[in-house]
Amino acid sequence: MSMIQIPSINPRTGLWLLLLSGMALPVLAQQTRLDWPRTFTGQPDFEFTRSDIIKDATESATRQGQPVPTPPTLEDLLDDVELTPLDAPVIASPAGTEEVQDATADAATTKAARGNILPLLQAEREVDMSEFKTMLHAALKQQVDAYHIDPVRTDTSYLLRNLILQTVVTSPIQYAMINGKRYSVGETLQVPLSLGPSDVEQLALLETLMPPPESMTPSLYAQYEEAKEQVVATLASRKQSQPTVYQKTFTLPVTLVGVAPRKVQVQFQGQRYELALPYRY
Repeated sequence: MSMIQIPSINPRTGLWLLLLSGMALPVLAQQTRLDWPRTFTGQPDFEFTRSDIIKDATESATRQGQPVPTPPTLEDLLDDVELTPLDAPVIASPAGTEEVQDATADAATTKAARGNILPLLQAEREVDMSEFKTMLHAALKQQVDAYHIDPVRTDTSYLLRNLILQTVVTSPIQYAMINGKRYSVGETLQVPLSLGPSDVEQLALLETLMPPPESMTPSLYAQYEEAKEQVVATLASRKQSQPTVYQKTFTLPVTLVGVAPRKVQVQFQGQRYELALPYRY
């Protein structure tokens, strides 16, 4: 039989080959290994199985001397009963379990239970209208503060009737005595006037502040109507006892433009008027 000759290896050379081969193996392994991410490791916070639950429930019932509970079957789960929570209140039994009242329970009990859960939206209630009335009164005051005279629409020529011409002097100096004060040609006197929004304008303002009727029930809107009528009554009473409460004071200029015997000519709001000296009998 032929023999295979193994060449002799220098001990020192063989040692170096072994060391090199041993160092090469880890390098090769490090280059070919895939480091997968380590996920889903450790114990989850809630990990249980159906058998564990049945086991725990059986042991707990045995310790308490109660019947061993049996898990529901698929047929039990499919055989469900539709319940209306508002019509079937939950009643706690002395044993600590909860059972649903039958749908044919007494009507009065069902209504009481529903009332304890949710309020009836149809229930009418009295609303405090004090803030609403305060808002209406404040709006009327703001209307007076913002009021201004429209010279085109407002005829104030009647104010000239309040000017009493007392004396007319044409020589040697022209002047006139009006309301106890002397005025020369070209001078201006101020006529006071208290004026404010009309009744129609005030009532129209209150109507714009009313809530939309379609946004509430008729009975609730009737409460707003009653509150508005109370404000209107207060408005009428105040205007009768203190007319200047809802009026604003203005001063209108009247300029003396001509002096003649027994007549004086003035200019008021762009027009000229004559003040006649009254006859004394």
